[in-house]
Amino acid sequence: MPKKYKVSKKQEVHKLYKGEVELKFDPVSHRYTVNGVQKYGVTGILNIIGKPWLMYWAVNKTLEYIEDNWDIRKSYDEIQKDEMLANAKKNHRRFAGDAAQIGTKVHEWIEMYINGQLGKGKESPMPKNENILLAVNNFLKWVSENDIEWHDSERKVYSRKYDFAGTIDAIATVNGKATAIDFKTSTGIYDEMFLQSAAYAMALKEELGSKFEELWIVRVSKTGKEFEAKKSEKIDEHFKTFLCCLGVYRWQNNRRNEKARATKREKVKSKTIKDTRKK
Repeated sequence: MPKKYKVSKKQEVHKLYKGEVELKFDPVSHRYTVNGVQKYGVTGILNIIGKPWLMYWAVNKTLEYIEDNWDIRKSYDEIQKDEMLANAKKNHRRFAGDAAQIGTKVHEWIEMYINGQLGKGKESPMPKNENILLAVNNFLKWVSENDIEWHDSERKVYSRKYDFAGTIDAIATVNGKATAIDFKTSTGIYDEMFLQSAAYAMALKEELGSKFEELWIVRVSKTGKEFEAKKSEKIDEHFKTFLCCLGVYRWQNNRRNEKARATKREKVKSKTIKDTRKK
């Protein structure tokens, strides 16, 4: 089981299962707790799936920095060489940080837009940042091309049966079908993204009896120039695969906790022996 966790003062409190479950979400650490006990998050569970393309992307960003900053006509001393290599090594982090900020702003705008459509907030002002504006316009184009009735946004979910929690980006009826939607600002749409959406859909089915017919992944790139949307009706198949990931994730955590407890016992035993010898 996940360890006990004290949530921050910024915690959100959500009543689920007709008030029988009080789920707390900490937006700072992105942790979920039920009755003070931390629960596995869907995103964290799916991190066990390797992402090898990230390594190649990071290597390319390192090479890009060297290509842009290395002057072959110049002679570098030891300090200058080390500084260039250190900056090249960290270049992917700078890009990732900038992209993450844009992605967050796009997500926030879409959430505000949906809540505005539901009468839960003010109308979203159009962004001024060029990349964010491009992403938002692509999203609005997709909305205009489909018959969409929004039902909820950023809803917290929890499965009592399988003991995991998460946040679904949007619930809607798309072209007449009950749909769970996940918005992404990644470099592409990958198969495991449907596992995430399926987990949310099945948790809501468990709580509310809601039966979803489709899963949509809507990708608005961080540059705003790229856009794609894919759907899947294989919810049961995706969820079964998610449960396999959940099983591996639990096994990893249990093994890690067992090793930590064993290490702690050895330290206590060693200290006891030392104290006995001193006496």
